[in-house]
Amino acid sequence: MSVVMITNRLLEKLEPNAKPYFLRDGSLKGFGIKVNPTGAIKFVAEIWHEGKSTRKTLGEYPVTTLHDAKVEALSYISQVKSGRFESVTKKEVHLGALFDEYVKHGRLKARTVKDYKEAVSFYLHDWLKKPVDSINKQMVEQRFYKIRDKGISGGKPTYSQATKTMRILSALMNFALADELIESNPVQVLKLKRVDRSTRK
Repeated sequence: MSVVMITNRLLEKLEPNAKPYFLRDGSLKGFGIKVNPTGAIKFVAEIWHEGKSTRKTLGEYPVTTLHDAKVEALSYISQVKSGRFESVTKKEVHLGALFDEYVKHGRLKARTVKDYKEAVSFYLHDWLKKPVDSINKQMVEQRFYKIRDKGISGGKPTYSQATKTMRILSALMNFALADELIESNPVQVLKLKRVDRSTRK
């Protein structure tokens, strides 16, 4: 994590990378920003407390201003140091809400968004109200094979749709991973088990 002077001018010029990256503020210890591949810039506060790192997301630029983020960071750091802050809980985000956020910030073409919506609403419709962090590797495997070999929601078995659905789900999980909603991408289980997901017609 690089140390810089975080200013409004810097925030306006930041460019995303293929992977998320952090910048620490040189003027306020414990304050920093996280730049996601989508271009979203998150303000964060991080402090060591009782032998472990404790982090909180303070808001997203420019909805949250730099000034307000620093004020909240100071309050958070003070609470942790004084022992008045007990724990950080992850915000429960459902897959449907994550998808909406993804297409909003994903810089996707209209046709791609339409294609993604059709696939998700049909093949993952019963997961849309599930918390993102409740979707595990076993669920992913079972859903992939069900779409591929049996069909879902009255539809026919389809190899190509199983592959496409998992590709979309993986992108969503990487998006959630970037925002620290989950600790790992459960779709990776298909790669680790070397499941053939090559596109077929």
